[in-house]
Amino acid sequence: MARAELDKARRLEAERHEADLAVRDTARLRLFTLRQELAPYVGAMPEADDFIHLSLVMDSRPRLWIDLTSFVEIAPDGRSWRLVQDTAEEREIIFETAKLDDMTAFLRKFIALRIVRRHKALNGEKSAAAGAVKDDRGDDIALLVMVWLAGMLSGVFALLAMLMWSGRL
Repeated sequence: MARAELDKARRLEAERHEADLAVRDTARLRLFTLRQELAPYVGAMPEADDFIHLSLVMDSRPRLWIDLTSFVEIAPDGRSWRLVQDTAEEREIIFETAKLDDMTAFLRKFIALRIVRRHKALNGEKSAAAGAVKDDRGDDIALLVMVWLAGMLSGVFALLAMLMWSGRL
């Protein structure tokens, strides 16, 4: 009797494991399909080369990484695509749909927006850096003049003190 229950438990565990593998394989296949849909779009944008990666990670929860903070996964219902973005505070669901075409269209807009924002930030940083160089140079010159004046005044006062001490003044 105990042997039969043990065999039944093992069979049930094996069936559950096979079902988990089937779900994972289905998720991987769906994410691979999405990657294939997006690859020509991303490949046609040289601006995306160093930023958008479309990396398919095949672990226990398959994910299609779009960039360093955004990925697509299959929702727990097994039918819906879910775009998730990691922020400093939390993981935020940006978009969810059961249709491949809707997710593909949304991701195209999302990727384009991410690229535009990145270039804007990089250009802003370059402008800010150029301004900082000009400001730093102005600050450096002012500091140099102040140090020179302080040194000159110290020398004058030292000369006067020496003349007074020697009795020549």
